[in-house]
Amino acid sequence: MSASEVESAQPVTEQSPSPVEETDPNKVFVGNLPYDTTEDQLKALTPELEVVSVELPTRTVTKKTDQTTVELQKGHGFIVYKSSEDAAKAIELIGGKTVGEREVYARAALPPSLAPKRERKPKKTAQRSAASSASGKTKKKSKAKAKTESKPSGSESDAKSDSKEASPADQSESTSAESAAPVKKARKPVLSKEEKQKKLSEGVPSKTTLFLGNLDKSVTSKDLKELFAEYEPVWIRVPRRELPKNLYLKLKARNVQIDNKGIAFVRFKSEEDQQKALKEFENKEYKNRKLNVTVAIDSAVEAAAQASSEGKENE
Repeated sequence: MSASEVESAQPVTEQSPSPVEETDPNKVFVGNLPYDTTEDQLKALTPELEVVSVELPTRTVTKKTDQTTVELQKGHGFIVYKSSEDAAKAIELIGGKTVGEREVYARAALPPSLAPKRERKPKKTAQRSAASSASGKTKKKSKAKAKTESKPSGSESDAKSDSKEASPADQSESTSAESAAPVKKARKPVLSKEEKQKKLSEGVPSKTTLFLGNLDKSVTSKDLKELFAEYEPVWIRVPRRELPKNLYLKLKARNVQIDNKGIAFVRFKSEEDQQKALKEFENKEYKNRKLNVTVAIDSAVEAAAQASSEGKENE
């Protein structure tokens, strides 16, 4: 018998196909359930539909203290309905409902091989933690060694200190480093009541700005811009109530309006517009409050600066 005849004589074994897991169209998966959910609570999610059966999967956990085992729910369940149409309706009805204090969700039940699995982070072993700590120590040692090697010797440092003049490149580097450093804004000194009165007495009546008093605490610069729109104000300031920085940032993040101090300043293009606005709004009511409108007082420095700018414009 030839080799070809032997091969043809051997029986051919057919591989049986692997069983295909089929989904149950009548079955619904319900997730994010409390661990003490009862079957009655699961059925109560769709009282208008006929429920065939419910299932609350559990897992066995061994206590470390006394090595006893307990059955705990997995936090999800399954509901089987009479038809696939009822199952589809149940998915829509269950979405957004709560069991206990948890908002649950529903989807079509899938076989175990197709169900989404949670990715768990690998736990750190003792060897890994020891290796990471050792690598950290070696990095610190190498950094310390590099610092000691980069330090100049005593003779080099003396030579540098003896040099009287620095090179232009060094000077430019130092100036650029100084300019890059953050500059803290100096706070304005808080004036006492007597100092404020003295400042006002030394000041000069403004030719373009009005002072507004007795304002409603909710008034904003936008409100005043609309109020004085006829006279086209060029600048408006409504001082805000002073708050701690952290509280101010919290209120701003929540879009909470911060009250003003009840005063404001409005500047116009000319003295003529200022006087017209003064006549119209003096003792006028705005937001159920009688406005106190007067000519603002510029400080002596501001008045001198304004006078000099006006003089330059006239030249």
